[in-house]
Amino acid sequence: MMKRIIAVLTALMMLISAAALAEGSAEDPVLVTVNGQELRESSEEYRVWQDYLTYQAGQDSEEYAVMIQQYAMDYAIRYVAMAQKLNEMGNSVPEEELNAGREEARAGWESIVADFMQSQYGVGADATDEEKAAAKADTLAYILENYGYTEESYVEEAMMYTRLNAVYDRGQKLAEEGIEVTDQEVEDHFKTIVAEDETFLNQMVQPEEGEEKTPEQMSDELVQAYEFYSQYYGYDFKYFPEGYRGITHILLKVEQELLDKWQELAAKLEEQNEPKEEVAPETVEATDAEPTAEPEPTAEPEEPVTPEMVEAAKQAILDSVKDTVDEINAKLEAGANFEDLILEYGTDPGMQAEENRTKGYAVHPSSIMFEQNFTAGAAALEKVGDVSDPIVSQFGVHILHYLRDIPGGAVELTDALKEELRADLKSEKIQAAFDALQEKWVAESEVVWTEAGEDWKIDEAALAAEPETAEPAEETEAVPAE
Repeated sequence: MMKRIIAVLTALMMLISAAALAEGSAEDPVLVTVNGQELRESSEEYRVWQDYLTYQAGQDSEEYAVMIQQYAMDYAIRYVAMAQKLNEMGNSVPEEELNAGREEARAGWESIVADFMQSQYGVGADATDEEKAAAKADTLAYILENYGYTEESYVEEAMMYTRLNAVYDRGQKLAEEGIEVTDQEVEDHFKTIVAEDETFLNQMVQPEEGEEKTPEQMSDELVQAYEFYSQYYGYDFKYFPEGYRGITHILLKVEQELLDKWQELAAKLEEQNEPKEEVAPETVEATDAEPTAEPEPTAEPEEPVTPEMVEAAKQAILDSVKDTVDEINAKLEAGANFEDLILEYGTDPGMQAEENRTKGYAVHPSSIMFEQNFTAGAAALEKVGDVSDPIVSQFGVHILHYLRDIPGGAVELTDALKEELRADLKSEKIQAAFDALQEKWVAESEVVWTEAGEDWKIDEAALAAEPETAEPAEETEAVPAE
């Protein structure tokens, strides 16, 4: 968590101009002291957190200005108390580490200048020395004017983050000493997550006031909510709805022209069958009529599409792969393994992954993540082991295999998942221990607010929680609905 914060802070350096306040000026009074160490608005310990919280609040930063100011100073106090305590313990940041950070900052500055020279002035490595010198001078002037940085001020600001990072690393290492996570804690945590996921999904499909839903409707909607939040929001649910089956398939490619014709006819037939809205005829005033005008020629009406035409286009697709389908069926009858035939004939990239071939795509009759014909074909298979007749979809021709039933409820608690949960729990424990350590060190410190700093104290009763940010999911190339 802390390293992610530091990375964000470092990225902010070229977005936020250097602080304008001069330390010690009348406009920059001492706000609070921590064991005698003064903190002002211009203090680096405050500024790093003020920058970070402003970034987190985004467009709402003005609305949260007071809260940002108060929380940033609170974090600054915690940081100072921690740095002081680490120094007392002989755990201060060594000069070698600071020097390495300084060299890294100088290299970062050179990289920024080189990027500006290339992007603003088109001067790269192949330019002459004179061109480079002129472009560099212009670049340095541009950065100073627009961002307020010289090389030295940039390096010093970078060192601000280096020191912060180093102190937090040491504090967290102290906090994590002796922290372990037991197997029982992992299992209990897993059960809690499963219950929370199930509750979340069930809440999503509850009928609203005055609305009625059948159990079947709610079951269908729960599946659709599960797939929607998994696919489009990246939720990693540990609860799995009932009624899924594992489906593998052999996808045979078809000439695009054949697919296009079938899809075009099917779309037209669907459009024809949609109920038409009746439009009242326009009335024309007798005085506006032009009896001598030539009538406009009308276009020849399109031949209506019939179900037979759509079926014929579909049959043409099936005929184009008949020999291959017959060959596959013959091998299946001879005892060939369906998984081997996927590798031999299949063209779906998703089926090249071993996990998809051994577990299958999770398909439910109410699934929204797969092509409609694929989903319907999978639902039509009666028992595990069944293989479908060829099914046409927008992707080609599928031969489906009902591989297994997928149990509903908690997902399998694999060794890999256990270790993932163990790491999460350990991280939470370390963060809690780190927070407690900071609270302890602040409580042991003499924190004195000045009159000027009274408005910088956190008012817990008046302030809401910090704004949170959300993050996201990969899209499988199985046979997604388009």
